[in-house]
Amino acid sequence: MERGESIIWVFNDVTFSMIRSQTQWAGRSQGVSVRIMKGVYYRAGMSMGQPIQTQYLSTEARGDLVITSRNVYFVSSSKSLKIPIKKIISVQAYSDGIQITRDGVSARPMIFILDDPWFASNAIVRLASAS
Repeated sequence: MERGESIIWVFNDVTFSMIRSQTQWAGRSQGVSVRIMKGVYYRAGMSMGQPIQTQYLSTEARGDLVITSRNVYFVSSSKSLKIPIKKIISVQAYSDGIQITRDGVSARPMIFILDDPWFASNAIVRLASAS
């Protein structure tokens, strides 16, 4: 923690997830192979394929979410995050968790599944508006 920073609230047993993308190719190909000499073939053909992109929710880690006066921390044995309150663009509350989007070039939404999402989102929004 930073100097002068104080803990506001700690959520235990929080699941951290992110939205990931997966690309698969679907289509068909056709062509003909011609033997030129032993071990050498020439293939002429075409392929008609297109990428199919799907998104899924990937569970990254389980740990504690700590809301402080300046930052939001996620701490687990396998992953640790520090999200400055000033860098948070949006906080979306759902029935079972919150989604935090931070400012940055590759800013992907971070989803935290916790027991009181309304309190967590209101605390983060109020801290962001106060700073």
